[in-house]
Amino acid sequence: RAYPLIMPLLENKFNQGFMWEREWRYENNKDRGLIFPYAAIKIICCPEDEEYEIRQILGRYVENITFVRSWKEYNEVTNFLKNARMTMHTPKKIAYDSDEEYLNALDEQLLNHRNVFNQIDGFKDFIDAIERKGSTTIEALQELQQTMDSMIQQIQNIRDKLK
Repeated sequence: RAYPLIMPLLENKFNQGFMWEREWRYENNKDRGLIFPYAAIKIICCPEDEEYEIRQILGRYVENITFVRSWKEYNEVTNFLKNARMTMHTPKKIAYDSDEEYLNALDEQLLNHRNVFNQIDGFKDFIDAIERKGSTTIEALQELQQTMDSMIQQIQNIRDKLK
């Protein structure tokens, strides 16, 4: 269910987001405050120096949580998850006239699920590698941008040479 949040991040669906520091300051007696299971948390946007303490509080639930450093990263992750949900569904047998049609739909959705899984797994591996290096996500993105800029320059030099 959607809660009437003070800072709802423009979401009022079951998977709504909120600004932790604002919502926890205001208790709603009717709902006994903002209460939800830790397993419901998918993304946390926080400064790097606060992440360790949050991880300690959440315990084993952090395995399924993506930590991001900026609202831009938050939006990228939430948009990716929304798009993934739109391309993925579990076909219901009743919606198909024959077993063959149902089988084709299941095969197609299994492929979609595998693709999304692989994308998320790759994203997680990238973030894990950044954290192992002791870098922040912003530093890693800047390094990636520099590498891309260098490649663009090399491509341009070769194209100019070939003219």
